[in-house]
Amino acid sequence: MNTKTITEAHTAYLAQSLLFAAKGHEFPIQLPQIDGLEGNGYTAFKASSNIADAFTLYPNPTTTEAYFKYQLSQNETAKFMLYEINGSLKHSADLTGSGVYTLNTKSYKSGIYYYIVSINGKIVKRHKLVIVN
Repeated sequence: MNTKTITEAHTAYLAQSLLFAAKGHEFPIQLPQIDGLEGNGYTAFKASSNIADAFTLYPNPTTTEAYFKYQLSQNETAKFMLYEINGSLKHSADLTGSGVYTLNTKSYKSGIYYYIVSINGKIVKRHKLVIVN
């Protein structure tokens, strides 16, 4: 794997993240081919399905705290993950049942973040969170 390919993939990912943060909906991006790997490197951010409606994050934008309201089936477990715009994981939490999870954002820099909710490894919601501190 050469440095140019890694840089191109990283740049494409950042562009995709910025577009998702700005528009908040699905869009595809063709990532550059990585040496030694088969496939076309096609990816997309997508937020759809009725399952996604069972999750709400508010207020957005936020300053010191954000509240994540969720409703899961009785024996279901979800994972909440918050990422910086560069793709690095900032926070994760396991959620069960139904309730409201409080995310303390006081120590985070102002900026655009995105969060992912997955159930059994399948992403069911992906959206942006704007933090203004």
